[in-house]
Amino acid sequence: MAGPLRLLILATIMASISLTAEAEFSIRVPQNYGCASGRKDGLFRHYDVSACKGVWEGHVKDAPLCSAGWHVCSWNDTEMLSAISWYQAVHIEGCFAINAANRDGRCTECSAEDDDMAGIGADCPHQNENEGSCMGQGKVTASWRRHQSHPCDYKPWMTGVTCCRNRRKGSAPVITLSPVPAVQSPAGSEISLKCKAAASPLPHVTWYKNG
Repeated sequence: MAGPLRLLILATIMASISLTAEAEFSIRVPQNYGCASGRKDGLFRHYDVSACKGVWEGHVKDAPLCSAGWHVCSWNDTEMLSAISWYQAVHIEGCFAINAANRDGRCTECSAEDDDMAGIGADCPHQNENEGSCMGQGKVTASWRRHQSHPCDYKPWMTGVTCCRNRRKGSAPVITLSPVPAVQSPAGSEISLKCKAAASPLPHVTWYKNG
């Protein structure tokens, strides 16, 4: 009886181990990595920022490469972007665009022909560690105005975009550039007034005559 009993006990233990191992490896925890493809193509150590591969048409803000709950990183996301080190910004393979402009050391909206579109990646056409940008210190340019028209649009050398996680709570609009209070100009001439605002989600600026 001792032999069959030991065999029965051993079989029971082996079955228990097999079932435990099978249950352990069958667990799948869904995660949102930030890319519409369901994966994360770069910046693996960052929770709120992802590099996402793909192509698109037109302005970078319209790139459909970020998953639900994420958006193409913009000039409103400098806090998240500043977590990217200079080493990471210039060593990640490819060139990932950001919906922002590196203009005179400041991070602003990417909208004009004279803008340099921000980005990260070893294959971006312009890199300067000593200039300021949307990441804080160090400037990486995904599209350079001196060489290309429509610098905020997709270019063939771009690998994808940089996606940022949506903020859980919205933030009220803050005027970052106010128009001048008064302008004097000759009758019939054209004047240009500038106003910029930051908020989450991105705000729309509307002008009203006489309030």
